Amino acid sequence: MARTDLSDGDDQNDASTDCDPLPEHGLNDPPTSCRLTPPVVSDRAPSSGRSHSRHRRRRRRRRAPLYSKRRETNTVAAIFSMVAIVLLCTALAEPQWVYLRGGGCKDRMGNVISYLGANQFFYYGHFLSDSENSDRSHIVYKYGRLVSDVLVDCVTVEVVSIMRSVIALCLISILLSIAALLIDLLGPAHKVLRTTRRYGLFNIMTVIFCVVINGFCYWMTEDLATFQQLTKLKTGSKIDVDFGVSFFLVTAAGSVSVIAASCNLLRRHPTPPTPRLRHCDQDLESLLSEIEGIDHIADAHSLMPTHLPPPPPYSP
Repeated sequence: MARTDLSDGDDQNDASTDCDPLPEHGLNDPPTSCRLTPPVVSDRAPSSGRSHSRHRRRRRRRRAPLYSKRRETNTVAAIFSMVAIVLLCTALAEPQWVYLRGGGCKDRMGNVISYLGANQFFYYGHFLSDSENSDRSHIVYKYGRLVSDVLVDCVTVEVVSIMRSVIALCLISILLSIAALLIDLLGPAHKVLRTTRRYGLFNIMTVIFCVVINGFCYWMTEDLATFQQLTKLKTGSKIDVDFGVSFFLVTAAGSVSVIAASCNLLRRHPTPPTPRLRHCDQDLESLLSEIEGIDHIADAHSLMPTHLPPPPPYSP
């Protein structure tokens, strides 16, 4: 009987007792009213701890997509794409695409024209019949709205078609560079756009178009050299047809696009998680949440009163 009471007393060490004094009866009479009062534990700290843990988990979830999106951007490649856009726009605005010397290219007033530019082919021009000189036929091309916007013995139908193709290719190259600039700055999370940016496809296409533009320019200079041989004023004059400033600007734009594509190709990108790694991450998240719960339980136990009054002694 005494052993049982002692064990009961040991089990009730963690709880405060509120017992009425033992009545003065016999030995076997139990206490009349004895109840256990559980310790009062303040639940403010555990609830605040749980709220902090939930807040930390929500903050990690909010921060994860922003972190991945920030890693998908490439500022260096975007800068080179911007430089390529500036070079291509300057090449279109520059009036010196082809340099002419020694031929019969002139305007309506008879002034010698030394350069041909893209501005002379933006409008939908047409060829005119020459009735001023009956002894010699001339090829007259009207390219603008003004009366003076005329090229005499400068271009042929094939040259005009090539130059318009060059303008169209330059515009397409500018659009591709703008697209490369946007995806490098924004870093889209879509799978197709992310793959396009990582492999620098827009920059590579810009390089290809720049090479095609230079090939068309070479084709145009060969046709112009042949035509200027037929229209030269003097028999022994030397014909010189060469590339202008815009040709080298397009070449520079292609080189810059190569650097931009290299910045995307040589950069190390995060690999997508495999199902096994994703399962491990989930296990790690659950383990961390359990550890946080254990910490809160430990904090709650630390708030419990430790200095409890001993149980009343057993009186026989």
